[in-house]
Amino acid sequence: MTIVKSPYNFVPAPTEEQVFKPDWAEKVSHDVPFEDGESGEIEIEITAETPIFIRNGHTKPEEGTKPTSEFSYYIDSKGQKKYFIPATSIKGMVRNVLEIMSFSKLNKDLINDNRYAFRDLSSSSNQYMSRYKNSKIQGGWLLENSDGSWQIEKCEQIAHIDQRELLESIGIPFRKEFLNRQPIEKDAKYKYEHPKVGQVGLTHSFSISTHKLFGNVEINLAKLESPGKKGILVFTGQPGKRSEPEGEKASGKIREFVFFDAEAPKIIPVNKEQQKDFKFIYGHDDPNNISPDWKYWSEKLKKGQTIPVFFSEDSSGGLQHFGLSYMYRLPFKHRISQMEPLISYKSDQDLANTIFGFTKKEVSLKGRVMFGHALADNSSVREMGVVDVILGGPKASYFPFYLTQFKKNGKYYTYDDSDARLRGFKRYPVKDKEEKSVIGDNYKVVSHLNPLDKGVKFKLKVRFHNLKQVEIGALLSAITFHGYSDQFYHSLGAGKPLGYGKVKFNVNGLKFLEKSAEEYMLDFENMMISINPNWISSPQIHELFAMAKGGVDEDFLQYPSIQEYANYKKEKENKQPKDLDHLDSFTETFELDDISKIIKPFAVRLKPQTTLQLDFDNYQDLSKYLNEEISIFGEFTENNKKLIFEKIITIIESKHKDSIKKLRKESHWEGNITNWLGQQEMKFLKERLMPFL
Repeated sequence: MTIVKSPYNFVPAPTEEQVFKPDWAEKVSHDVPFEDGESGEIEIEITAETPIFIRNGHTKPEEGTKPTSEFSYYIDSKGQKKYFIPATSIKGMVRNVLEIMSFSKLNKDLINDNRYAFRDLSSSSNQYMSRYKNSKIQGGWLLENSDGSWQIEKCEQIAHIDQRELLESIGIPFRKEFLNRQPIEKDAKYKYEHPKVGQVGLTHSFSISTHKLFGNVEINLAKLESPGKKGILVFTGQPGKRSEPEGEKASGKIREFVFFDAEAPKIIPVNKEQQKDFKFIYGHDDPNNISPDWKYWSEKLKKGQTIPVFFSEDSSGGLQHFGLSYMYRLPFKHRISQMEPLISYKSDQDLANTIFGFTKKEVSLKGRVMFGHALADNSSVREMGVVDVILGGPKASYFPFYLTQFKKNGKYYTYDDSDARLRGFKRYPVKDKEEKSVIGDNYKVVSHLNPLDKGVKFKLKVRFHNLKQVEIGALLSAITFHGYSDQFYHSLGAGKPLGYGKVKFNVNGLKFLEKSAEEYMLDFENMMISINPNWISSPQIHELFAMAKGGVDEDFLQYPSIQEYANYKKEKENKQPKDLDHLDSFTETFELDDISKIIKPFAVRLKPQTTLQLDFDNYQDLSKYLNEEISIFGEFTENNKKLIFEKIITIIESKHKDSIKKLRKESHWEGNITNWLGQQEMKFLKERLMPFL
């Protein structure tokens, strides 16, 4: 199976059984301190390792315009522009890392609890067609009531009408315009506002006959005929050209519709959830992605007009689902909150909620951590000018990426499956440099950024009140990647898929606290190991740290092309069982080593470094021993460096042949010896031993 491209991946979310629920969660108070509770301050410096962009939230775009390209700023008392990163951006980022590291829940409150829809006609998936065949599609007129509620007036029946019939009988030229020609305008508005339609009108007389579409599916087919049955023409969009190659199967839309009203139409209520789902599916609240057809029809709906819709009734005669076209996108059976592990989570509080607080209908808790804005050091600021980027990609509706795959029978899990599981916390792996977007003909979806160049520095303070020592450790671990902030990086702001926003966090100081940062992080580490002895090598820590390190082949950290998305769900050309593609975990994709080889427990890191026992007479054994020791301590003491220096001299001066042979290779000096002694001492030693080499 080929590697699937994606600029994002996921950290597994814990199951309900794996969630850490602190036993002091119910005792949190802003008035009564914990026995080991402390209040203090953390001073942080942020350095951008790649260009960074935080959109100015104070400049609201006018309707129909793109968001501002300005970096977040304020004007100080001297009238000077001061750039900053809002506290909320940093708090959300740190909280997400803390949630992962502490085995906290996938936060329902931070997830769009939507019901996605699908319309997959690819040959490898019969899910849409099988559900579609089982739904009797009917027509009706959607009306918005004065209180904002919706209802559908059910038609007596609907029929299809061929575009050739419209051309030959009343001169509507859609047949001519779309035969072997890509439509310039694909939405229904074009058809309704066509001059010929305005001339002949929508209401006519028709005859109706039955036509077999495929399998056992039959449709009504209308022809203009007078006298006949009164009906109203209904047009839907034209997604592509009509193609009728000689001797081959025709393709492309060729039919419009006729709605025949009932004398006493049945009124079918649309409940609030169905209205919400419909609006989400058609992009009602997203000006940049709203369906053109819905934009057209919603304006008429607001004016009190009825608009044509297609729908299916459930077994009791109520509304099952509905849409703006005959083969509309069908909503999945389950919304996000009904997926595992969210649906199994209980109401007990996890560590993230206990520290940062939460708000729910029945109860709320104020957070005990306050982040300040991160103010830029003006001397490090360099504006790059406006950059055009494309940030689009698959939404959570794309189940091959967002759900854990596969079923036992090898098929995809989708949002129709009650046992499907969300992949977890979405993360953008850091990149070592920013990339340019290929704009092409996609200017409508272009975003404009005015980033600050790499090297810009920001400073902020994090204040907290009545945190237990283990909570302080959790906070520091999330900020510093458990004390490895020099090797692992956070991601901030817009453009993360393109490599923007890779930032390093350094803790410059702690105030009003009893212990060192390392000691607090050891407290947190001990707590997590008591919950899971394999905490450091757990999938959560492994995936989080791997995506925060960088240094992988960034060709695979791209959005796939539209064709590649389609290919992920197609059958093999030889018609063998499906070659189903999905998004592997980040570490599987790049075959990365166990991250615990890099991350050492503080229990080891804080252990006093004893004098090395260098009872070796050859470089090979010495090297093996020293590499094991430095992997534990990270760096040798000055006394141990001196002992290593002298031991290597002793071995070489003894004229041990294999040792001399190895040290004639430059790689040992630039690698092992530099790692043990540092660059300067390595050069002194090399110069000292050169006569023997």
